Amino acid sequence: MRSRTGKNVVRAAVGISGILWILLLLRYYMGLDPTDIMGYGILAFFLLLPAAALLASLAVSAAGFRWRWVFPLCFGASELLLNFLISGAVQGVLLFLLPAAASLIGLGAGALIRRMIVHHRSSGTGAGTSPAFDRSLLEPAIRCSICTGEQVAGFVDRNTGYFQEVALISSEEDLERFLSAWQITRQELKKIY
Repeated sequence: MRSRTGKNVVRAAVGISGILWILLLLRYYMGLDPTDIMGYGILAFFLLLPAAALLASLAVSAAGFRWRWVFPLCFGASELLLNFLISGAVQGVLLFLLPAAASLIGLGAGALIRRMIVHHRSSGTGAGTSPAFDRSLLEPAIRCSICTGEQVAGFVDRNTGYFQEVALISSEEDLERFLSAWQITRQELKKIY
């Protein structure tokens, strides 16, 4: 994920979640009526923070943020920290598991959305036509992750070195579809690690 849009999505998702966390902490210390503590706890710990974890993880995963798998741990830890700052004790595994599970669901949904977008982009520009690219400016390449084994096909700008993702390659059929859609031979493909 190198695009400005992707980076802005990550910043917005993390920023909004952080602001919500700070507002919940401030709301507790700004004079919460003792009769409202139970409602505050349900709203904060079981609704708002898990919903923020779900939505932020969905956005970050759809944007293709490289460190997205750290988010479930961060959201679980942030809910435990908020509970500690409010009650003075770290209680319950549920306070960690609920936002972590919501974050994992968001990551999965975001990955599906990203895959659909990448697949849509790689399927061509119109009925019966194949997309074209300027070979003097762009070089076809596959970016391979050493850690996860994920492969993404795309193009490297010969001037800037910027890699533009086009298609997720999860099988030999995906690779063949990419090659035929863009009229590329296997010998032209550059591997990037």
